[in-house]
Amino acid sequence: MKKLSVFLASLLLAGITLVQAQTVRITGTVTSSEDGMPMPGVSVVVKGTTIGVTTDVDGKYDIKVPTSAQVLQFSFVGYEKQELEIAGRSVIDVVLNPESKQIDEVVVVAYGVKTKQSKTGALSVVKNEELTSIPVASVEKSLQGRVSGVQINNPSGAPGASSQIVIRGASSINAGTSPLWVVDGIPVVSGNYSYATTDGNILASLNPNDIESITILKDAAAASIYGSRAANGVILVTTKSGRKGKANFGVRAESGFSTPLNDNKNFRFMNAEESLDFWRTAAMNAGFDPDDPASGQYYLPKTLLAGELTNWWNEVFQTGKTNEVEVSASGGNDKTNYYFSGNYFDQQGIQINSFMKRYSARLNVETKLTDNLTLGVRLNGSQIKMADRFSSLAYGNPFWAAQSIFPWTPVKNPDGTWNWNIPENNDSNPVAVGALNDRYDDQNKYTGIGTLEWNILEGLTFRTKNSIDYYFSIGRDYRHPETPEGSDVNGQLYNGLIKTITRTTSNTLSYVKSFNDVHNVSALVGFEAQDFDFTQYDLQGEGMGADIPYLNNATSNKDVGYGFTSWSLVSYFANAEYNYNNKYFVTASFRTDGSSRFGKDNRYGYFPAFGAAWNISNEDFLKGIDFVNLLKLRGSWGTTGNWQIGNYETLGSYSSVLYNGVGGLAPASLAKPDLSWELTKTYNIGLDFTLFERLDGTLEYFNKKTEDMLLDVPISQTSGFSSLRRNAGSMRVSGVEALLNGTVVKSKDFMWNVGFNITYNKYEILDLAGEEVISDGFWRRYRLNGNGFSEYYVYDWAGVNPVNGLGLWYDENGNITQNFNNARRVFKGKVEPDYYGGITTDLSWKGLTVSLMFDYKVGHSVYVMERRYVDSDGYSFQLQTVNSTNFWRQPGDVVPNPKPIAGNPTESNAWGTSRFLENGDYLKFKQLSIGYNLPKKVVEKLKVNNLKVYTNIYNVFAWHDVSYFDPERDFKGGGYAVYPNPFTITFGLKLDL
Repeated sequence: MKKLSVFLASLLLAGITLVQAQTVRITGTVTSSEDGMPMPGVSVVVKGTTIGVTTDVDGKYDIKVPTSAQVLQFSFVGYEKQELEIAGRSVIDVVLNPESKQIDEVVVVAYGVKTKQSKTGALSVVKNEELTSIPVASVEKSLQGRVSGVQINNPSGAPGASSQIVIRGASSINAGTSPLWVVDGIPVVSGNYSYATTDGNILASLNPNDIESITILKDAAAASIYGSRAANGVILVTTKSGRKGKANFGVRAESGFSTPLNDNKNFRFMNAEESLDFWRTAAMNAGFDPDDPASGQYYLPKTLLAGELTNWWNEVFQTGKTNEVEVSASGGNDKTNYYFSGNYFDQQGIQINSFMKRYSARLNVETKLTDNLTLGVRLNGSQIKMADRFSSLAYGNPFWAAQSIFPWTPVKNPDGTWNWNIPENNDSNPVAVGALNDRYDDQNKYTGIGTLEWNILEGLTFRTKNSIDYYFSIGRDYRHPETPEGSDVNGQLYNGLIKTITRTTSNTLSYVKSFNDVHNVSALVGFEAQDFDFTQYDLQGEGMGADIPYLNNATSNKDVGYGFTSWSLVSYFANAEYNYNNKYFVTASFRTDGSSRFGKDNRYGYFPAFGAAWNISNEDFLKGIDFVNLLKLRGSWGTTGNWQIGNYETLGSYSSVLYNGVGGLAPASLAKPDLSWELTKTYNIGLDFTLFERLDGTLEYFNKKTEDMLLDVPISQTSGFSSLRRNAGSMRVSGVEALLNGTVVKSKDFMWNVGFNITYNKYEILDLAGEEVISDGFWRRYRLNGNGFSEYYVYDWAGVNPVNGLGLWYDENGNITQNFNNARRVFKGKVEPDYYGGITTDLSWKGLTVSLMFDYKVGHSVYVMERRYVDSDGYSFQLQTVNSTNFWRQPGDVVPNPKPIAGNPTESNAWGTSRFLENGDYLKFKQLSIGYNLPKKVVEKLKVNNLKVYTNIYNVFAWHDVSYFDPERDFKGGGYAVYPNPFTITFGLKLDL
């Protein structure tokens, strides 16, 4: 027995020796050429075998290879694969370079992910580094100019203010045009749910740096699986997750300042000398003597310039400040991964008493409970305090007040008290109002998403996501007894409470299978339900004084208001996809939604979609054409719906009224039981390509037709109403999109990339319920077969009479008249641009990176409403713009402005005149980012993984012809005394430990 044991041991030792003689041990480290950092998870494989390992958290690998092996392959997603000959070496270190184009990158789509090669619909992806390079509080502003087919307007530059987003043109007249936002697979509420602030934005609760990527679904094939909410496109937000490997701790700090946007117009208001000259002339033209005290408000002696003068713009403008601090941690192992962040963001606006302060935290955890059961939790919480004054023609709006008050009017009286004798601004002092009054919202938003994933069988997965989204806001609007608003009642206070709760469950069963390595199929079925509750309390009181300015101290006119509204949606959906050998792709989806907003007979809508793609570059006849890396043709058709109407529009309602001193009820709206979905049918043709591994792009043509539009149709006024909303109209939007990204220079140390996108939209209004024209406000109209979506309908200004300096108009016969009552109204200009898009370029040299982005819009008009007052030819006794200094003074003058006449009875500044309709085209130098990653040898001495210093500049410069600080207006081209988008520069430091 002993001899047998010795024999077996000898045999085993000989076998081990033989194996050792047949293998060689190779070690090394894999690093990234971008920053020199080690790369965990890199695949190291012996070419031609299945022998392989992956690098550890420090980028190191250790592999035993056969002595016959000749080549090692190194690969990692997003990096160029490298093959290195072994050549007898035992240590092989590798530096991997990023791929110039990630042809087969994975992108997030509806209810899952897919590769870039396999998509059949129109979608665009924006990565984290693009979202976080702009110093803004709300993430949607970072999308402007980056994505073709997506028009974004920023009508307000207030901290945290929301943007208007329209994807591939507006699809509706009366229903909403905003896209659906989906965060981590759950549809969320967006918009303004503030009580006191004008520009509140619920999306500002989301920290942009927590976002991994944003996918924008633009056509029906990509978006229709969201059914009734997808008519205006879908924006998918995916937040960060941890990854297997060494824990990574990060610290980021950023600080900077803001000023009004620089532009080439040098737009400003008159200084004291210009203003006094203007108004003295206006007074004399009206028959007043500006040197005679009997002229009342037009007593304007030149001695006014001898006293202390006030620059009211300096009083209401301030240098804004931005400060942000963030800490984060992420990591994971074979079973669990995690991501945590805590963020503090504080932004003071360029308007006095405007600010936003946010505290937010996020925790994303995913863990394997068993080999086939995974649990995920995503928690996000934020607390926001934000304030602004107003964004309208209100005396309390500091921007409007600064456009009204004369320089010789002081902020304070000689005794140091506030000056309230300001007749040109209704005796409202914006500086005093800001110092004495309170106007802000305290907002709290908490979201929890729980996900359970069960891999039932190979390829068969059940996933359930359940979430609750809770929002709670308390608003305060207090008017001090010393201010005009509160003086008559010894103080006035409005308090409001707004609460929203959104509950969602989303459940899917998916199957993925490949047959014979060429037939790839996938299918998904799902059920989703969501409900939303909105509650509002309004609390009012007067007489609380200034010492205890709270409602419990109010002595009169106490009042309580209450409002509640809700909606619910239940959905069933399915999707199936097939591709043959990654060459031919087909997909089909179907969704049915049931909405509480429609009557019982029209509650459900049905939304099918189909798509197909041909990956031409995988065909044999292109195999030898090396410069074609990707060439894919796509086509799709589908139907989406629009349900963005009021929650109870189908029901008749009553409201309380007083009649002859007696309370009662009266009809407030007529019942509309037949009201149903707007339907939008879309087809899309697209071409994706990548050439020379340096140039990639997308060309798209889309055509979408909206039917059963929700229109306000005129009815007999004997009913007590002038119109009734019905499904009775149609319109079409078609367009072309182009996106190009190219690498101009690529070397070991230097890279230069350039990007360009452009979108052209064409609107056709096909049916307006039998009407030729319907109103879109006082000076806009929707017109059958007109020029665009909404057109300006304005009084036809003809300029200034060089003989007498009076304004001129065209009458119905095309003749010139001085009588405004005879002026004709004409269609001039339109609200939406013909073309819009963006230009980007970025350069990198070793650790230095520079990125620039431009945003543009061409072919639209804006209506500068303020000019009725600030270019009023003497109508409005207030400060005027410097444009008004160029007025008629003597016969023969050919000038743009009539002679000023105090009180201006000529109507030259009338509402709706084409004189104030301006070319809205602009080009904005939107962003400049400069960053530097310190060399590896430096950060190693500091015992950190990476250290980056950077600066971000937002709204650098603008080229435009709009008579205001900022050319951006709202989607309808309007807005009063809007809060300008500021020039902002921040300096930051990012540290990875």
